Amino acid sequence: MEVLREIQSLSDSEVEEYCHKRIQLLEEYYKDCRGQSLGYQADCNPSFLYLRESDYLILETKCLYNGYIPLGTKIIFGFIWNGSDYINAGLYYYLDDTSYITDFVKFIKDQEIDTENELFDCILCFLKLYFAQSEFKKIDFVDREKMFKLISKTKTSYYEPIKEHSNKMFKGQGNALCTENSVLAQNILSFFNIDSYIAIGLVDTDGKGGSEHAFNLITYTDLETGKKINSLIDFSTYINIMDINHNTIAQQPYKIKVKDLDEDFIHKFLSGKSIIEEYKYAFLELDEISLRLQEDSKIKYYIVDDNTDKNKVKALEK
Repeated sequence: MEVLREIQSLSDSEVEEYCHKRIQLLEEYYKDCRGQSLGYQADCNPSFLYLRESDYLILETKCLYNGYIPLGTKIIFGFIWNGSDYINAGLYYYLDDTSYITDFVKFIKDQEIDTENELFDCILCFLKLYFAQSEFKKIDFVDREKMFKLISKTKTSYYEPIKEHSNKMFKGQGNALCTENSVLAQNILSFFNIDSYIAIGLVDTDGKGGSEHAFNLITYTDLETGKKINSLIDFSTYINIMDINHNTIAQQPYKIKVKDLDEDFIHKFLSGKSIIEEYKYAFLELDEISLRLQEDSKIKYYIVDDNTDKNKVKALEK
Protein backbone atom coordinates (compact mmCIF):
# COMPACT_ATOMS: atom_id res chain seq x y z
CA MET A 1 0.00 0.00 0.00
CA GLU A 2 3.05 2.23 -0.21
CA VAL A 3 1.95 3.61 -3.57
CA LEU A 4 -1.46 4.45 -2.14
CA ARG A 5 0.12 6.36 0.75
CA GLU A 6 2.27 8.31 -1.71
CA ILE A 7 -0.82 9.21 -3.72
CA GLN A 8 -2.71 10.36 -0.66
CA SER A 9 0.13 12.73 0.18
CA LEU A 10 0.04 14.41 -3.26
CA SER A 11 -1.72 17.62 -4.09
CA ASP A 12 -4.34 17.44 -6.83
CA SER A 13 -1.98 19.18 -9.25
CA GLU A 14 0.73 16.52 -8.71
CA VAL A 15 -1.40 13.45 -9.44
CA GLU A 16 -1.12 13.37 -13.23
CA GLU A 17 2.66 13.77 -13.25
CA TYR A 18 3.02 11.05 -10.61
CA CYS A 19 0.84 8.65 -12.62
CA HIS A 20 2.66 9.44 -15.85
CA LYS A 21 6.06 8.68 -14.31
CA ARG A 22 4.90 5.48 -12.66
CA ILE A 23 3.25 4.18 -15.84
CA GLN A 24 6.45 4.96 -17.74
CA LEU A 25 8.39 2.87 -15.21
CA LEU A 26 6.00 -0.05 -15.69
CA GLU A 27 6.19 0.24 -19.47
CA GLU A 28 9.97 0.28 -19.31
CA TYR A 29 10.13 -2.66 -16.91
CA TYR A 30 7.86 -4.83 -19.06
CA LYS A 31 9.23 -3.84 -22.48
CA ASP A 32 11.48 -6.92 -22.56
CA CYS A 33 8.40 -9.15 -22.28
CA ARG A 34 7.57 -8.49 -25.90
CA GLY A 35 8.22 -11.51 -28.05
CA GLN A 36 8.74 -13.76 -25.03
CA SER A 37 6.59 -16.23 -23.16
CA LEU A 38 5.48 -14.77 -19.83
CA GLY A 39 4.61 -16.34 -16.49
CA TYR A 40 5.42 -19.85 -15.40
CA GLN A 41 6.87 -22.11 -18.08
CA ALA A 42 4.49 -25.02 -17.50
CA ASP A 43 5.24 -27.65 -20.11
CA CYS A 44 1.89 -29.29 -19.45
CA ASN A 45 0.05 -26.31 -20.91
CA PRO A 46 0.81 -25.69 -24.59
CA SER A 47 -1.20 -22.47 -24.86
CA PHE A 48 0.20 -19.68 -22.69
CA LEU A 49 -1.02 -16.18 -22.47
CA TYR A 50 1.92 -14.57 -24.20
CA LEU A 51 3.22 -11.67 -26.20
CA ARG A 52 4.25 -12.66 -29.69
CA GLU A 53 6.85 -10.77 -31.69
CA SER A 54 4.02 -8.64 -33.07
CA ASP A 55 2.96 -7.74 -29.51
CA TYR A 56 -0.24 -9.80 -29.59
CA LEU A 57 -1.60 -10.73 -26.20
CA ILE A 58 -3.85 -13.69 -26.79
CA LEU A 59 -6.53 -13.56 -24.14
CA GLU A 60 -8.90 -16.19 -25.49
CA THR A 61 -6.36 -18.98 -25.09
CA LYS A 62 -6.78 -20.86 -21.82
CA CYS A 63 -3.86 -19.57 -19.80
CA LEU A 64 -2.37 -17.29 -17.18
CA TYR A 65 -0.37 -14.05 -17.36
CA ASN A 66 1.49 -12.33 -14.54
CA GLY A 67 2.19 -8.61 -14.25
CA TYR A 68 1.51 -5.34 -16.05
CA ILE A 69 0.09 -5.58 -19.59
CA PRO A 70 2.04 -3.11 -21.77
CA LEU A 71 0.71 -0.67 -24.34
CA GLY A 72 0.37 -1.98 -27.88
CA THR A 73 -0.95 -5.33 -26.73
CA LYS A 74 -3.60 -6.87 -28.95
CA ILE A 75 -6.45 -8.45 -27.00
CA ILE A 76 -8.67 -10.98 -28.75
CA PHE A 77 -11.97 -11.44 -26.95
CA GLY A 78 -14.01 -13.59 -29.31
CA PHE A 79 -14.36 -15.60 -32.48
CA ILE A 80 -16.73 -15.98 -35.41
CA TRP A 81 -18.11 -19.39 -36.40
CA ASN A 82 -18.06 -19.70 -40.20
CA GLY A 83 -20.01 -22.94 -40.30
CA SER A 84 -17.08 -25.29 -40.06
CA ASP A 85 -14.44 -23.61 -37.91
CA TYR A 86 -13.75 -20.66 -35.60
CA ILE A 87 -11.95 -17.72 -37.17
CA ASN A 88 -10.32 -14.79 -35.43
CA ALA A 89 -12.06 -12.13 -37.48
CA GLY A 90 -12.00 -8.69 -35.95
CA LEU A 91 -13.10 -9.31 -32.38
CA TYR A 92 -10.05 -7.69 -30.87
CA TYR A 93 -8.76 -4.36 -29.65
CA TYR A 94 -5.42 -2.83 -28.77
CA LEU A 95 -4.53 -1.71 -25.30
CA ASP A 96 -3.38 1.72 -26.43
CA ASP A 97 -4.61 3.97 -23.61
CA THR A 98 -3.66 4.20 -19.93
CA SER A 99 -5.77 7.18 -18.92
CA TYR A 100 -8.03 4.85 -16.91
CA ILE A 101 -5.19 4.40 -14.39
CA THR A 102 -4.96 8.15 -13.80
CA ASP A 103 -8.76 8.32 -13.64
CA PHE A 104 -8.76 5.64 -10.96
CA VAL A 105 -6.05 7.37 -8.92
CA LYS A 106 -8.10 10.59 -8.97
CA PHE A 107 -11.17 8.54 -8.04
CA ILE A 108 -9.64 7.16 -4.85
CA LYS A 109 -7.14 9.85 -3.88
CA ASP A 110 -9.19 11.41 -1.09
CA GLN A 111 -11.04 8.29 0.01
CA GLU A 112 -10.23 6.59 3.30
CA ILE A 113 -8.69 3.31 2.21
CA ASP A 114 -6.82 1.32 4.85
CA THR A 115 -6.82 -2.24 3.50
CA GLU A 116 -6.33 -4.04 0.22
CA ASN A 117 -9.92 -5.31 0.35
CA GLU A 118 -11.15 -1.72 0.44
CA LEU A 119 -8.94 -1.00 -2.58
CA PHE A 120 -10.45 -4.00 -4.43
CA ASP A 121 -13.96 -2.73 -3.67
CA CYS A 122 -12.98 0.66 -5.09
CA ILE A 123 -11.65 -0.98 -8.26
CA LEU A 124 -15.01 -2.68 -8.77
CA CYS A 125 -16.89 0.56 -8.18
CA PHE A 126 -14.60 2.40 -10.59
CA LEU A 127 -14.95 -0.24 -13.33
CA LYS A 128 -18.74 -0.01 -13.12
CA LEU A 129 -18.59 3.77 -13.50
CA TYR A 130 -15.87 3.74 -16.17
CA PHE A 131 -17.68 1.23 -18.39
CA ALA A 132 -21.15 2.58 -17.43
CA GLN A 133 -22.24 -0.89 -16.39
CA SER A 134 -25.71 -1.39 -15.00
CA GLU A 135 -27.21 -4.49 -13.38
CA PHE A 136 -30.53 -3.43 -14.90
CA LYS A 137 -29.20 -3.32 -18.46
CA LYS A 138 -28.54 -6.55 -20.28
CA ILE A 139 -25.50 -6.36 -22.55
CA ASP A 140 -26.35 -6.72 -26.22
CA PHE A 141 -23.74 -9.13 -27.52
CA VAL A 142 -24.66 -8.37 -31.14
CA ASP A 143 -24.07 -4.63 -30.70
CA ARG A 144 -20.84 -5.39 -28.85
CA GLU A 145 -19.54 -7.49 -31.70
CA LYS A 146 -20.65 -4.96 -34.33
CA MET A 147 -18.15 -2.52 -32.84
CA PHE A 148 -15.31 -4.74 -33.97
CA LYS A 149 -16.55 -7.50 -36.28
CA LEU A 150 -15.14 -7.81 -39.76
CA ILE A 151 -17.86 -7.70 -42.39
CA SER A 152 -17.67 -10.44 -45.00
CA LYS A 153 -17.37 -9.38 -48.64
CA THR A 154 -16.85 -12.89 -49.93
CA LYS A 155 -16.37 -16.28 -48.34
CA THR A 156 -12.66 -15.61 -47.98
CA SER A 157 -12.21 -11.85 -47.61
CA TYR A 158 -13.26 -9.27 -45.05
CA TYR A 159 -13.12 -5.55 -44.50
CA GLU A 160 -13.24 -3.68 -41.22
CA PRO A 161 -16.15 -1.31 -40.52
CA ILE A 162 -14.15 0.81 -38.07
CA LYS A 163 -10.83 2.63 -38.25
CA GLU A 164 -9.48 1.78 -34.83
CA HIS A 165 -9.61 -1.09 -32.40
CA SER A 166 -8.92 0.56 -29.04
CA ASN A 167 -9.73 -0.24 -25.43
CA LYS A 168 -11.04 3.37 -25.22
CA MET A 169 -14.07 2.24 -27.26
CA PHE A 170 -15.53 0.47 -24.24
CA LYS A 171 -15.54 3.52 -21.98
CA GLY A 172 -19.05 4.62 -21.11
CA GLN A 173 -20.72 2.18 -23.50
CA GLY A 174 -22.13 -0.30 -21.01
CA ASN A 175 -20.94 -3.32 -22.99
CA ALA A 176 -17.68 -4.34 -21.31
CA LEU A 177 -17.41 -7.92 -20.13
CA CYS A 178 -15.04 -10.00 -18.00
CA THR A 179 -12.02 -9.57 -20.30
CA GLU A 180 -12.15 -5.78 -20.12
CA ASN A 181 -12.74 -5.81 -16.35
CA SER A 182 -9.84 -8.18 -15.73
CA VAL A 183 -7.41 -6.38 -18.06
CA LEU A 184 -7.97 -2.96 -16.50
CA ALA A 185 -8.00 -4.41 -12.99
CA GLN A 186 -4.73 -6.22 -13.74
CA ASN A 187 -2.95 -2.99 -14.66
CA ILE A 188 -4.45 -1.02 -11.78
CA LEU A 189 -3.27 -3.72 -9.36
CA SER A 190 0.17 -3.67 -10.97
CA PHE A 191 0.26 0.12 -10.59
CA PHE A 192 -0.20 -0.39 -6.84
CA ASN A 193 2.54 -3.05 -6.66
CA ILE A 194 0.07 -5.87 -6.03
CA ASP A 195 1.21 -9.12 -7.60
CA SER A 196 -1.54 -10.26 -9.94
CA TYR A 197 -2.27 -12.83 -12.61
CA ILE A 198 -4.98 -12.54 -15.19
CA ALA A 199 -6.50 -15.94 -15.84
CA ILE A 200 -8.47 -16.87 -18.93
CA GLY A 201 -10.39 -20.01 -18.21
CA LEU A 202 -13.83 -21.19 -17.22
CA VAL A 203 -16.35 -20.51 -14.47
CA ASP A 204 -19.16 -22.83 -13.42
CA THR A 205 -21.84 -21.04 -11.41
CA ASP A 206 -24.67 -23.59 -11.53
CA GLY A 207 -23.06 -27.04 -11.80
CA LYS A 208 -23.96 -27.32 -15.47
CA GLY A 209 -20.46 -26.84 -16.85
CA GLY A 210 -18.06 -23.98 -17.36
CA SER A 211 -18.38 -20.92 -19.57
CA GLU A 212 -15.40 -18.88 -20.75
CA HIS A 213 -14.40 -16.29 -18.22
CA ALA A 214 -11.58 -13.95 -17.19
CA PHE A 215 -10.60 -13.39 -13.56
CA ASN A 216 -7.57 -12.41 -11.48
CA LEU A 217 -5.35 -14.22 -8.98
CA ILE A 218 -3.52 -11.97 -6.53
CA THR A 219 -1.02 -12.10 -3.69
CA TYR A 220 -0.69 -9.40 -1.05
CA THR A 221 0.34 -8.93 2.58
CA ASP A 222 -2.49 -8.27 5.03
CA LEU A 223 -1.77 -4.99 6.82
CA GLU A 224 -3.42 -6.12 10.07
CA THR A 225 -1.87 -9.60 10.42
CA GLY A 226 1.26 -9.25 8.26
CA LYS A 227 0.42 -12.59 6.63
CA LYS A 228 0.59 -13.25 2.90
CA ILE A 229 -2.84 -13.77 1.36
CA ASN A 230 -3.59 -15.43 -1.97
CA SER A 231 -7.01 -14.83 -3.48
CA LEU A 232 -9.00 -15.28 -6.63
CA ILE A 233 -10.82 -12.04 -7.39
CA ASP A 234 -13.57 -11.86 -9.99
CA PHE A 235 -14.39 -8.25 -10.88
CA SER A 236 -17.30 -9.39 -13.06
CA THR A 237 -19.12 -11.47 -10.43
CA TYR A 238 -20.38 -9.79 -7.30
CA ILE A 239 -20.88 -10.57 -3.63
CA ASN A 240 -24.12 -8.91 -2.58
CA ILE A 241 -24.23 -7.08 0.74
CA MET A 242 -27.83 -6.89 1.95
CA ASP A 243 -29.82 -5.12 4.62
CA ILE A 244 -32.26 -6.78 7.00
CA ASN A 245 -34.93 -6.84 4.25
CA HIS A 246 -32.48 -8.59 1.90
CA ASN A 247 -32.19 -5.56 -0.34
CA THR A 248 -28.76 -5.20 -1.94
CA ILE A 249 -27.08 -2.12 -0.50
CA ALA A 250 -23.54 -2.68 -1.81
CA GLN A 251 -21.46 -5.11 -3.82
CA GLN A 252 -17.94 -6.49 -3.65
CA PRO A 253 -15.92 -8.39 -6.24
CA TYR A 254 -16.19 -12.14 -5.70
CA LYS A 255 -13.23 -13.32 -3.61
CA ILE A 256 -12.04 -16.83 -2.82
CA LYS A 257 -8.95 -17.42 -0.70
CA VAL A 258 -6.38 -19.73 -2.26
CA LYS A 259 -3.95 -21.68 -0.09
CA ASP A 260 -0.95 -21.10 -2.32
CA LEU A 261 0.03 -19.60 -5.66
CA ASP A 262 3.39 -21.31 -5.91
CA GLU A 263 4.80 -22.88 -9.06
CA ASP A 264 3.41 -26.32 -8.25
CA PHE A 265 -0.13 -24.96 -7.95
CA ILE A 266 0.25 -22.96 -11.18
CA HIS A 267 1.31 -26.12 -13.05
CA LYS A 268 -1.69 -28.02 -11.74
CA PHE A 269 -4.10 -25.15 -12.37
CA LEU A 270 -2.92 -24.68 -15.95
CA SER A 271 -3.22 -28.38 -16.71
CA GLY A 272 -6.73 -28.66 -15.26
CA LYS A 273 -5.63 -30.78 -12.31
CA SER A 274 -6.63 -28.10 -9.80
CA ILE A 275 -9.74 -25.97 -9.51
CA ILE A 276 -10.64 -23.09 -7.21
CA GLU A 277 -14.09 -23.44 -5.70
CA GLU A 278 -16.21 -22.24 -2.83
CA TYR A 279 -19.84 -22.24 -1.79
CA LYS A 280 -21.60 -19.12 -3.03
CA TYR A 281 -22.17 -16.53 -0.34
CA ALA A 282 -23.48 -13.08 0.46
CA PHE A 283 -23.40 -10.79 3.51
CA LEU A 284 -26.26 -9.61 5.66
CA GLU A 285 -25.58 -6.33 7.50
CA LEU A 286 -27.30 -6.01 10.90
CA ASP A 287 -26.29 -2.80 12.65
CA GLU A 288 -22.58 -3.39 13.34
CA ILE A 289 -22.73 -7.14 12.72
CA SER A 290 -22.03 -8.70 9.33
CA LEU A 291 -23.35 -12.23 8.80
CA ARG A 292 -22.09 -14.45 5.99
CA LEU A 293 -24.93 -16.28 4.25
CA GLN A 294 -23.81 -19.44 2.48
CA GLU A 295 -25.74 -21.08 -0.35
CA ASP A 296 -25.90 -24.80 -1.11
CA SER A 297 -24.28 -24.51 -4.55
CA LYS A 298 -20.65 -23.86 -5.39
CA ILE A 299 -18.92 -21.55 -7.84
CA LYS A 300 -15.92 -23.15 -9.54
CA TYR A 301 -13.02 -21.60 -11.48
CA TYR A 302 -10.62 -23.57 -13.64
CA ILE A 303 -8.51 -23.29 -16.78
CA VAL A 304 -9.33 -26.29 -18.99
CA ASP A 305 -11.74 -29.18 -19.12
CA ASP A 306 -12.51 -32.05 -21.48
CA ASN A 307 -14.87 -29.85 -23.49
CA THR A 308 -12.40 -27.04 -24.18
CA ASP A 309 -12.80 -26.23 -27.86
CA LYS A 310 -9.44 -26.82 -29.51
CA ASN A 311 -10.72 -25.14 -32.70
CA LYS A 312 -10.56 -21.78 -30.93
CA VAL A 313 -6.92 -22.32 -30.09
CA LYS A 314 -6.26 -23.18 -33.74
CA ALA A 315 -8.07 -20.01 -34.83
CA LEU A 316 -5.54 -17.93 -32.96
CA GLU A 317 -2.75 -19.38 -35.06
CA LYS A 318 -4.32 -18.31 -38.36
